[in-house]
Amino acid sequence: MRNPLIGIVFFVAFIGAAVASQFCEWSVKVGQHATLKLNGIALSVDRPLAAKLSTADEAVFLPVEISHNKGSRAKWMVLRNSSRSRSDAGFCGAGHEDRLILLQAQNGKVASLGNFTAQSCLSSISMDVDQLDELTAAFHQDPKTGDLTFQQSVSSEISSSRRSVKIRVRDGKVRIETQILDTDISE
Repeated sequence: MRNPLIGIVFFVAFIGAAVASQFCEWSVKVGQHATLKLNGIALSVDRPLAAKLSTADEAVFLPVEISHNKGSRAKWMVLRNSSRSRSDAGFCGAGHEDRLILLQAQNGKVASLGNFTAQSCLSSISMDVDQLDELTAAFHQDPKTGDLTFQQSVSSEISSSRRSVKIRVRDGKVRIETQILDTDISE
């Protein structure tokens, strides 16, 4: 009778460990006391990333973790900054700059593997959404690979276009594919 009970205990422990290794909770706090945490444990952040986090208005992680090197974890974070300082509100360019940043956590440290401009008021790049939760919902992330697909409008003085963007991460390298869907040339 004792052996089946021990077997059940080991089975439950094994399943618990398997689930724990699959689930990782990333969290971020921006501003003066910016922190990044993985499963509640603060990660060591390098100076360039710490500077980005300290000046950001908001940040959120996309839901799917990226398959990556053994012993490390990677995930996309959306980081929002004001286009101009707060005193410039109401002037052209007083919107947001939204960047996708791929973060890799390993051995208690986090590093940025790459970044991509998702929206930029200053560079006239838009995903046609305003709120951060709408923005994150506009990214379609493959649940198995973590690949991202989304659309952007890009404007200049002479033309505007709509493009499809696909971002893949393979072997620690970020690969970006874009395809023009529609172009409007101003005269």
